[in-house]
Amino acid sequence: MRDHGLADIFFPKSIAVVGASANPQKLGYACVEGILKGGYQGKIYPINPTARSILGIECLADASEIPKGIDLAIMMLPAEKVPGVLETLAGRDVKGVLIPAGGFAETGERGVDLQRAIEAVCAQSKMRVLGPNIPGFINADAQLVATLAGGPVGGGPLAIVSQAGSVGYALLRGLHAQGIDFGRFICLGNQADISDAEVIDFLAADPEIRSIGLYVESVKDGRRFVETARRVTATKPVVVLKGGRTAAGLGAIFSHTASVSSPERIYRAAFRRAGVLQAQNLRQLGMLTFALGRQRPPRGNRIAIVTSLAGMGVIASDTCERLQLSLPSPSDATKARLREVLPAMASMRNPIDLTGDVSPEMLARTVEILATSGEYDGVVPLVMGVPGSDTFGNDAYAQRLLPVLRQLVEQGIAISVGWVMDEVGGAEFNAVSKLLHEHGVPVSEMPEDAMEVMGGMAARARVAKAALRREGAAPALPATWAAGLHMHATARRTILTEHDAKSLLAAAGVNVALSRLADSAESAVAHAKALGFPVVMKVQSADVSHKSDMGGVVLGLETEAAVGAAYATLVERFRQAAPGKRLDGIGVQPMIRERGVELICGVSNDAQFGKYVMVGLGGVSIELLEDVALRLLPVDEGDIAEMLLELKSAPLLGDYRGRRAVKRDALIALISDICRLAQAPEVEELELNPILATEKTAVALDARIRLRAGASSQA
Repeated sequence: MRDHGLADIFFPKSIAVVGASANPQKLGYACVEGILKGGYQGKIYPINPTARSILGIECLADASEIPKGIDLAIMMLPAEKVPGVLETLAGRDVKGVLIPAGGFAETGERGVDLQRAIEAVCAQSKMRVLGPNIPGFINADAQLVATLAGGPVGGGPLAIVSQAGSVGYALLRGLHAQGIDFGRFICLGNQADISDAEVIDFLAADPEIRSIGLYVESVKDGRRFVETARRVTATKPVVVLKGGRTAAGLGAIFSHTASVSSPERIYRAAFRRAGVLQAQNLRQLGMLTFALGRQRPPRGNRIAIVTSLAGMGVIASDTCERLQLSLPSPSDATKARLREVLPAMASMRNPIDLTGDVSPEMLARTVEILATSGEYDGVVPLVMGVPGSDTFGNDAYAQRLLPVLRQLVEQGIAISVGWVMDEVGGAEFNAVSKLLHEHGVPVSEMPEDAMEVMGGMAARARVAKAALRREGAAPALPATWAAGLHMHATARRTILTEHDAKSLLAAAGVNVALSRLADSAESAVAHAKALGFPVVMKVQSADVSHKSDMGGVVLGLETEAAVGAAYATLVERFRQAAPGKRLDGIGVQPMIRERGVELICGVSNDAQFGKYVMVGLGGVSIELLEDVALRLLPVDEGDIAEMLLELKSAPLLGDYRGRRAVKRDALIALISDICRLAQAPEVEELELNPILATEKTAVALDARIRLRAGASSQA
């Protein structure tokens, strides 16, 4: 780990504080004071042009006097002064610089210029920069509190990384009050140089760290983040809380795929690919990071809930389906053991309801019997003591449960406790929490929170396994597909008509409803006769994305006269709805009457994470229903099968109201073909909407393709 490129920064043997102050009211003083209070044993160089010493440490007058090659400089200067002094530090071969100041890219045009100046200095030297716009970091094993805001030195196998210092500190101090500390606390800020991915990689190499919690509002480089996190999560759990999960608007969008692929959905797909567990709030981020750093994940999802609070047991049970947790009833043999300790009126269905006659001894024995039965992978006790009581008080329950829970954790049984209080002030809850947290047992105040922690622990093995799924070599693209893309790119077409898109897909072996292009009523009739009645007719224009919105689709045409009239109607509708736009023709295709389910499959390109696939309930209502599942490419057929199961409308794919189940393997094969073809570099977006899935086949009724601008030069 000490060979890692960031090791000298986070484990420095020497630190310079540029802008240190002898005035206790200044942050430059607080910075030096915090380093000393933390117990740091390395060399400290305060830089101040007028002070002779600060807190007993001799000062240097200027950054140019710093000895060459020191490990870390903390720059306590305003933004405007940073670039110039940074160049001086680079000239002194300083290995790393921490920049707390704000006023950079987060503030506007001038700040952007200042941050670019930081990036330029880094690019021209070997010096690395953490920040700007951060309070700093804490490393317990280096006894180093390198922050403006102080904080507990901490300790232990947990690391917290936060893009926003205020969020990180709220978590750090809130959990410290309940006996949970972190061995590493690192703020990222604007990431002008050192990125989230690099810090995660550093923590992966740190042998003292067993789990990593991360708060981000955006990632610096999406592809690098996924690649790094995917490697890290193979051996260490990473839990992330994503801030900024809504978008004010997405603007004018070419495809349905892009319109329903919110930033939050794409981030979720990226986290899934990376094997990262996603927390829903700040406390969950901290508690799940703690639990995974102190316990082994459960071997499966069989959970027992033990409580004397029937209502709390119901609330806890309600979360299980969403968390993919199972609540099996105890076997007859286990029930027999339980009857030896439980009152006759107790319920043994799971949740195990001990009733109001519960005692600390009864609760502890019940947890032990269930956990050692071999029938459960984890246990969630929901506890409420009587505040102030010696026999039935919270401390009595905690002291009796502790040896049992500690032993179960050592044996690999996952434990998450819900301690439901009726006291005022929280003193007893904090005392219980500190006691159990010391031994690696997470304590939550609400039953659903305790279940969320258990659900996260159970998901760890499942998510890591999915992330480790090997990606085979990308299959070669069909020659007809590559040639067709090259032809359209060379002609500088970026948006293909439905007819051109389907012709290209059909030539590549994709099952599409073929259409013929008519340029007159007579040719439309001829095409209809050749295809066989009834037919569908559609407007074909590269300038129009959504044909249905302008009435550009006519269904169920049974006669030659109807086809001729429909041709004239569609041309007129186009002229009225899209004046000045180019009409490429009218498409004619067979009308498929077979009953089935309409779906959508689309591939789009995200600027951060690259190409992703969306599958969902299709048709013109896709934006309204938003019943979709996303994955980053590449995917395999197993991924696609999982996506289909995730849809709220998944039951429609089975036998439903007299309609036979769709041919699932044909649907999966069609989606797989699209994902493979869309990986061609020329393709920016590719969408089939709708796909008609029936009991016999899956066929694309409509398609659209957008090519990357300038693709002709790369084709």
